[in-house]
Amino acid sequence: MISPLKKKLINNEISVIIADTVNSQLTRLNDILSHVNTGQFPFDMGYMAILTLYNIASHKAFQETTYTPLTYCTPENHSTCTK
Repeated sequence: MISPLKKKLINNEISVIIADTVNSQLTRLNDILSHVNTGQFPFDMGYMAILTLYNIASHKAFQETTYTPLTYCTPENHSTCTK
């Protein structure tokens, strides 16, 4: 669906950001069919969620906002960004 818009992507007339870094998405990034892909770390997200819930239930201190790592992939680093 995005292929017909490739010229607009190359000319930065539109921006496309993909929220995943699986191989099929990185192939599209390499083919200039997106500008940036961001990947999340589900294991870290789950771990921090359970830890926070445990701390709440145990009346222990917890952070109201928790940041988990993200991977940022661009056309320049697409081959190494998930390594």
